[in-house]
Amino acid sequence: MIKISDLTVKYKNEKAIDSLSLSIEKGKTYAIIGKSGCGKTTLLYTIAGLISNYEGKLEIEGETSLILQNLGLFNWFTVYKNIELGLNKYKFTKKEKEKLVNDVLKELDLLSFKNKYPKELSGGQKQRVAIARTIISNPETLLLDEATSALDSINKEKIQDLLLDIKDKRNNTMILVTHSIEEAVFLGEYIVVMKDGKIHSIINNRYFGDKDIRKKQEYIEICNEVRGKLYD
Repeated sequence: MIKISDLTVKYKNEKAIDSLSLSIEKGKTYAIIGKSGCGKTTLLYTIAGLISNYEGKLEIEGETSLILQNLGLFNWFTVYKNIELGLNKYKFTKKEKEKLVNDVLKELDLLSFKNKYPKELSGGQKQRVAIARTIISNPETLLLDEATSALDSINKEKIQDLLLDIKDKRNNTMILVTHSIEEAVFLGEYIVVMKDGKIHSIINNRYFGDKDIRKKQEYIEICNEVRGKLYD
């Protein structure tokens, strides 16, 4: 569980987060959405520990792991080595590391790319490598910063499907920041709408987990509900 109480983050004299409180339940998925400058990325980075200069209280149970918008892959390392880096802070033997890396390569359908370099991969393949490196240590909480924003619409949906599969299989807590209403609706069990450094509203997504929801009228309806909260 993550508990945020009266969190305030300032850049110089300007508040990016303003007395924000939020409780995040273990094993649930939260999609944070809002206009540029609303504070959603600042909130995510504070949870990730990248921002430490804040006021208020932040309580986090378990390990968190962040997937950045630019993926953070090392171009001079192979796919295998990039994923293995996710185990660097753990005391595994070489044989144990090999098994963990190969298992996650199989899980994310990357085994045939293990000896390739990032420059040889498509955008969707790079994204899967970044996800593999993040989940290999099985963190309790996955944090995603605009994880699909650089992808075309087809690969975007494939990665969203993959993230939902990972959530179903591993039962991680997932917190994702997005500008996409459609992504927030597909991946967010709870959709957190932010405005001016505050939480404007939280929508309980009754259709979360329905992998066919994109084809249904209800998908359009809840997208419009989120849209209404963003612009009211």
